Amino acid sequence: MRTFTLLNILIAFLFSSCTTQTEQGYTVTGDIKGIKEGKIVVAYYNRIDDELVKIDSAKIENGLFEMQGKIESPVQVFAMIESEKCGFPFFMENSKISIQSDMDKATSDQWGQKSLPVQITGSKLQAESEVFEKLKTPVLAKTATLSKAYDEANEKYREAKKKGATKEELKNLEDNANEAKEKMEPFYDEMEILAQDYIEQNVNSLFAAHLLSGCISSISLEKGLAYYNKFTPEVQKSYFGKMIKTELDKLKGGSPGSKASEFTSVDINGKTISLSDFRGKYVLIDFWASWCKPCRASNPHLIKLYKKYHSKGVEFIGISDDDSNPKAWHKAVEKDGIGIWHHVLRGLKQSPTGFDKSNDISEAYAIHSLPTKILIDPNGVIIGRYGGGGEDDEAMDRKFEDIFNNK
Repeated sequence: MRTFTLLNILIAFLFSSCTTQTEQGYTVTGDIKGIKEGKIVVAYYNRIDDELVKIDSAKIENGLFEMQGKIESPVQVFAMIESEKCGFPFFMENSKISIQSDMDKATSDQWGQKSLPVQITGSKLQAESEVFEKLKTPVLAKTATLSKAYDEANEKYREAKKKGATKEELKNLEDNANEAKEKMEPFYDEMEILAQDYIEQNVNSLFAAHLLSGCISSISLEKGLAYYNKFTPEVQKSYFGKMIKTELDKLKGGSPGSKASEFTSVDINGKTISLSDFRGKYVLIDFWASWCKPCRASNPHLIKLYKKYHSKGVEFIGISDDDSNPKAWHKAVEKDGIGIWHHVLRGLKQSPTGFDKSNDISEAYAIHSLPTKILIDPNGVIIGRYGGGGEDDEAMDRKFEDIFNNK
């Protein structure tokens, strides 16, 4: 798993100039068989500024298209063929990039989303990503049967729901799908280790920075900083490097030792509450959602903790990622019996260009995976982070025991 000697030599040979971009800009040419005319649009979601950025577009005539321009830093983009509602991701950089494909090879996933397999040459980042994908092949082969079982279980659930199956029947089918998914978890962990090993051993690689940007919110602050600090200055100055730095800065604000970010919101009962209302007490903030199965599964344990420690000076605040579906939020709180503590929505709003995060509590605490719990002391200082980018729930239990000494 940790032997990359031959791979490192290959990357050093093929991608030694990976972080150097030509001043001439990019030229992207495409030949997509099976489409006479149309339009292709290339864009990406800028996670630093939280906005969708359109890079370029071109007319497709007899399957051919061409785009020319210049970008400040390499990025992973998504190319959408508007007339076909079909697209593909690739790495865009200032070089001569050639794209070839055939519409007959387009596939649809279980949700009806169409994707197009493509052959791309001229992008060093794309080539490096394909080398890394080959490293994942043995692990993906192990998950093939499990992945198929998961897809089939989901399909049975959707079909049963269409036919008006009972709640009990749907629950059984849902449990089957969840069981299939849980069996794949060890292999996801294996691929994460593979990615982190790659990051650690390729400090001059923009692709390694891309990998880190994708998992930065699920690893500890200490580990994220260690990886980032090993990158060369050129990589740190890239879009991927800046994105990592942005996420690390946010994570610092939601990690032990930092002052907890203040927030004010209207709770589930219509009452305005602020974090400062609970100064002088310990506060456990639970970031969750009605649609998050691990969150819901952990609620019985949280109820036990609340009943054990609330009388000793602990307040719980549930912050739900259900802004788009308040009814589901209310229903989940009632069904799980967690209305005994405070509940508010995270405050994420949609805007014409993406999302309005000006009042987003989750953003202030760098929450990117659920469930995540933040423990705050009576002085308003974070003393524990559990879940995304932090420790596990067992560590949280030990922290409570240490604070109250089992009293």
